[in-house]
Amino acid sequence: DVEKDDIPLRFGLKQVAMQGEEDKEIDFVMVDVRKLRDQQKKEELLELYDGAGRLRVTLQWLHSRVQYLTELLRKWDDQVAEQKMQKDELWNDLETLFEPFPPLKISRRKTHLALTQKPKREQVEDVNKKFENVQGEVSSLRN
Repeated sequence: DVEKDDIPLRFGLKQVAMQGEEDKEIDFVMVDVRKLRDQQKKEELLELYDGAGRLRVTLQWLHSRVQYLTELLRKWDDQVAEQKMQKDELWNDLETLFEPFPPLKISRRKTHLALTQKPKREQVEDVNKKFENVQGEVSSLRN
């Protein structure tokens, strides 16, 4: 049971001996298991017990695959939902940008612009006037 595993884990650092000799433990670090209960990877900088230095380790304790994978799927579902929401917001912005140009229509089903009808002369002139007005405003802002 996860609740019963509050005992700190001890990791020993050994000096590898020559063949035929025994490895010698030179130091150790302690890790609190409670930090690892969420099953996420943790990067830790652990102090060696004799104070001779620090050890950077990446730790992860998978005590329930079902819980881990369920949480992973939930996070991915959240990311997908957020991406869909951002996509819808961008489509709304794009449709707003195309409102002044009625002959052009943007389709959410197809990712391209379509000329829905041949523009009438007055529509083209109206768009040209709007463009000239915008150009004039931009020029006045630059000065």
